[in-house]
Amino acid sequence: MHRPLVHALIFLAACTNGGGVATLDTTGSTDSGDTGPDAPRMTVTTSGPIVCVDPAAREEAYFDEVLAPGENEKPAWFWGGGILTGDLDGDGHFEIILPGFYRTDLYRGQPGGGFALDDTALQGLPVAAASGGSFADYDGDGDLDVLITRFRQSNTLLRNDDGVLVDVSTAAGLPQDKRRTMGSSWGDLDGDGDLDLFLGNYGYIDQESDDPDHEAFEPAEPSWLLLNDGDGTFTDVSERLPQQVHDGYTFTGGFLDVDRDGDEDLYVVNDFGNSFPNVLLQNQGDGTLVLGDQLGLDIAMTGMGLGVGDLNGDGFPDMAMTAWNGNWLVESALDGTLWVDFSDAVGFENDLTRTQKVGWGVELVDMDNDGDLDAPMAYGYLDSTYQASTRQPDALYLQTDDGTFVDVGPAWGLNHPTIGRGFAAVDANDDGWIDIIKRDLEGPTIYAASRCGTASWLRVRLHQPTGMNRFAVGAHVRVVTGSSTQERTVFAGTINHASGGPPEVHFGLGGNDLVDRIEVTWPDGTVDTMAQLDGAPIAARQILDLTRATDEGSSPGSVPGR
Repeated sequence: MHRPLVHALIFLAACTNGGGVATLDTTGSTDSGDTGPDAPRMTVTTSGPIVCVDPAAREEAYFDEVLAPGENEKPAWFWGGGILTGDLDGDGHFEIILPGFYRTDLYRGQPGGGFALDDTALQGLPVAAASGGSFADYDGDGDLDVLITRFRQSNTLLRNDDGVLVDVSTAAGLPQDKRRTMGSSWGDLDGDGDLDLFLGNYGYIDQESDDPDHEAFEPAEPSWLLLNDGDGTFTDVSERLPQQVHDGYTFTGGFLDVDRDGDEDLYVVNDFGNSFPNVLLQNQGDGTLVLGDQLGLDIAMTGMGLGVGDLNGDGFPDMAMTAWNGNWLVESALDGTLWVDFSDAVGFENDLTRTQKVGWGVELVDMDNDGDLDAPMAYGYLDSTYQASTRQPDALYLQTDDGTFVDVGPAWGLNHPTIGRGFAAVDANDDGWIDIIKRDLEGPTIYAASRCGTASWLRVRLHQPTGMNRFAVGAHVRVVTGSSTQERTVFAGTINHASGGPPEVHFGLGGNDLVDRIEVTWPDGTVDTMAQLDGAPIAARQILDLTRATDEGSSPGSVPGR
């Protein structure tokens, strides 16, 4: 029997020992399949083994509810509620940005997983009327920059200059139109090595209209597609998007390699799907996006959020999506030529008896480190006038051994009754277990720190020491343990709802203390394989920073670890 969340001011500590630079035995391959001594190599920095001090504490409670940063102000209407997480200052601890209508706050990460308000970092910058945003290194200087999406205001791009955030929105060429931007996604659309940007826009809804169910709409505000010029500026190529994308009331849109052909496609999740279904645009290999066969992904739904992961192990991305009065869990079939909704078959359903009516943020992440993906989800109600709100219990859909899902939110203490929107699913205190930091539009941000247990895990961060995509956004990481193979993708934006997380990947490994092999497919298609560290099998329960060689056979040096 597990008791509910307890309030605490500190985390259960996790000890980190023996970190440093290790020698790495790798084999490399190019897209032509060449291997050998001249193939690309990686260097690695390890955290060393991270030991859970008191795994038995997890038998009493799954989470400690730590005092959280920030009392949220209800943004305006139902907008906002995104959250941004990532290491902005390079000190090894995550920062949090809470976008809001009247103000946007930045909290600096502290040792052990706490946060402290920095009330000067955003002072004087255009970050009010904010809905969400994402982190990405758009200028290729090795640190994360900040994009803030805004409600009926021009969006804001903040360049990170040695920890100081500078507004470069106009200088970088971001459109200055004042639209209702919600979704943001970064990816190398045209394959030139830098990060391009998609901004998904919503539209105006007349709350006093004669259409209270909103079944007939005028087109939304057109979305934006911006190509990175590689010199710190962007070129607006939004005309390349078909009218179906511009017309849709977009909450989330993301760069995904849906067909796994090595380039970034674009998948757009829309509200009011009876009028504007979701849209899949497939990349033709040169950055040209084509509205072709929708592969079963042209779903008519009141789409809010998007979680991405490979649920069935076929190498193609599967998607969890939130909606009004129903969730969607679509899995790839027929070698990635069709996606099918399995939500009813696997129990991925909201519980209307517990007033789980409107889902918002969702991610596919391993919450119990057992080797399969689970789905934390935030709920928050809207009435028919989009004015009043009632609280709804959040969910944690845990995947069982037979592939079905069970909402263990009540048993795990994650069923907070909130007006939820976006959240962060990250290992904030470096103990290898995913924590949840989530927004409440009419209450404080909730910080649920996962208590560590006995199961194994691995975190991987990628680095490219040259070029514009330093954090390897769009790369795929595969971890092989025995007969099990798991794959994750490095995202910037794209997933959840109005939110962006750090550019890294996390694997739960269950009872496996050793990893047989780690395979990295870099954004340009080059594959590097890591089989041993210091002549020994790769140990679980550590954080690995893998740095790509600058050229064949060279060693660019190591990247500092946490």
